Amino acid sequence: MVFTAAVVGSFIITAAAALIAWRKAKDLAWVPFIGIAVIVAGLISALSMFHQATS
Repeated sequence: MVFTAAVVGSFIITAAAALIAWRKAKDLAWVPFIGIAVIVAGLISALSMFHQATS
């Protein structure tokens, strides 16, 4: 559930960041890094919760 929420949040944040970058005529190369960072943070959080639950 936590990882799924992170993935959905990543899509929303990536879309918002792309829209902001497009409106300000900035380079869009940084936008995927934000999405990846949110997914990795969600994965680490979910793995931590799983580890605590099984210990």
